[in-house]
Amino acid sequence: MGKLKSIVEKQKTIVNLLSAIMAYGLSVVINFFLSPYITETLGVEANGFVTLANQVVGYVSLVTVALNSMASRFVSVHLMNKEEQKAKGYFSSVTIANIFIGVILFIPLVICSLNVEKLFSVPSDLVDDAVLLFILVSVNFVVGIITNIYSVSTFVVNKLYLSTCRNIEGNLLRCGALLLMYTMLPPKMYYVTLSVIIHTVYIVVWNVHYTKKYTPQLKIKMQYFKLSYCIELIKSGAWNLLGSLNSVLNTGLDLLLCNIFIDPVSMGVLSVSKIFPTAISTMINSVSGAFGPEMTQKYAEGDFNGFTKTILKSVKLIGSVVNIPIVVLIAMGKQFYSVWQPTLDETELFWLSLLAIAGVVVSGSTACVFGTFTVINKLKFHSITTLLFGVFNAVIVIVALSISTENGVYIIAGTSTILTIIRNYLLTFPYAARCLKQKWFVFHKASLLSIVAAAVSTACSYLAVRLIDINGWFTVVIGAGICAVVTVIISALILFTNEEKKQYINIIIKRLKRA
Repeated sequence: MGKLKSIVEKQKTIVNLLSAIMAYGLSVVINFFLSPYITETLGVEANGFVTLANQVVGYVSLVTVALNSMASRFVSVHLMNKEEQKAKGYFSSVTIANIFIGVILFIPLVICSLNVEKLFSVPSDLVDDAVLLFILVSVNFVVGIITNIYSVSTFVVNKLYLSTCRNIEGNLLRCGALLLMYTMLPPKMYYVTLSVIIHTVYIVVWNVHYTKKYTPQLKIKMQYFKLSYCIELIKSGAWNLLGSLNSVLNTGLDLLLCNIFIDPVSMGVLSVSKIFPTAISTMINSVSGAFGPEMTQKYAEGDFNGFTKTILKSVKLIGSVVNIPIVVLIAMGKQFYSVWQPTLDETELFWLSLLAIAGVVVSGSTACVFGTFTVINKLKFHSITTLLFGVFNAVIVIVALSISTENGVYIIAGTSTILTIIRNYLLTFPYAARCLKQKWFVFHKASLLSIVAAAVSTACSYLAVRLIDINGWFTVVIGAGICAVVTVIISALILFTNEEKKQYINIIIKRLKRA
């Protein structure tokens, strides 16, 4: 019986994983076609402002992190432990608090949006466009924080694939809206965010539906609201706030610093170079999230060995998936950028992308390790150390740019990567192993194995694509296909045992037959 349950759980995780990959892929496709169009019609600066607007709202969202980062965890654990009254209390308390916070934050966000040209260096012809862009990003942010907790239901029943399928559909709606706006109306930056709002509303409607279907006991009622629950969530999530602040200090200030110390054009180039490294990081977060329900269940059962096995399994699966776009970008990056962004310098874009992606190569496959601290509610050490390294990054970059802006974009792109690698290997991995009562090097070994697979795949792919004269989209696709095949084969040989290969192949075949 226990073995059967384990197989079912593994299948759920694989389905969650595959659906997350599909959702990610569609999102990448949208950015793939949208970015060069914006660059050519509105200028490379416009690309930068679209990302900058989201980063600025990200600064404001720090106010909500302490309350929200642990909410799903608390609701999930109490539901899994059959403590419905507490789950109701946390669900209602965090939602009511978010409504209040969202209304309060929206006012200063609108004021800042109306004065965007006073806060940033904005070309005169983009001022009105930028104002609307920032206002719409603010609207999307408020809707998101108010309704975020509704995503917990599919997590609790380990059916994240339902959410990701709706995410795919939402992205298709977004794509359709973008096509209509950019083909029928004069091109504007804010169309991007307007389409995102359509996507957000679609997801919210479905999340509410799934909450009523799978967790009907979770309802928003004032009688369930308890200030003590909010305080408990804030105390617990305060350490996640430090982690989020670190993220801002590491990568969330790059475009802002570029805008202030260098110029909007450099900001735009940096933004374009980060599109695919950021997409890969987003994919990692989506894919690693597929293992969240299984990890939470193992923790609720007190099974630390099972918890660790789930993480090690995730390293292999995430590594095999993530290595594909990484290898494509490294092995044929210059050729790809020359075709994709013909109006920009492909060499500059390639090296900036390489600096951004280096950290993903080293620690991207171990994404589930970082989720450990949230699940087991031990955030203090990890949050403090990540914050300190974030401060180091900000100080180093600001001091360097104050002295000279020559090669400034490379300094901005590379500093955080180097510090992140150092932090993960010296502090994060050993501490996670200690929390799970494992040998200190257990996650180092897993990470290094993934790096070896990526390195061998890149070397073989680089040699293979040299045989092709890449000068257009057809040859780019052929080259990417070759890289993908090489990476899948090598990753499978290095990362998986024969038994694991058979198991995952059978699961995929069964799902394809059902589809």
